[in-house]
Amino acid sequence: MHERPLDATSPFVFLVGGKGTRRMEPLGYDAVVRLFARRLDKLGLRTPETTPQALRHTHATAMWEGGMRELSLQKRLGHASSEWDEGLHPRLRRGCAGRLHPRVENSR
Repeated sequence: MHERPLDATSPFVFLVGGKGTRRMEPLGYDAVVRLFARRLDKLGLRTPETTPQALRHTHATAMWEGGMRELSLQKRLGHASSEWDEGLHPRLRRGCAGRLHPRVENSR
């Protein structure tokens, strides 16, 4: 995974790099998953549960537990519907405590 191109003006985080015709276009979800998996492999942290979507849910949980208001969190995650948390984020309502990867937890 390389750093974001310095001349990028796109609001997207993950962009195609290099010098090809697709340079600066947003990466597809599958490409992001592959990049994420490769980086986790190098760090020795990869498990079936470690995905970009799991990271997104962890971020949402941390923001919710930190006191972020529902509408702000909904907008941050890009949800258009006010029913965003009924199916996708039910654990936020239950006050789920986030857990660290065992390797990170043991290094504390």
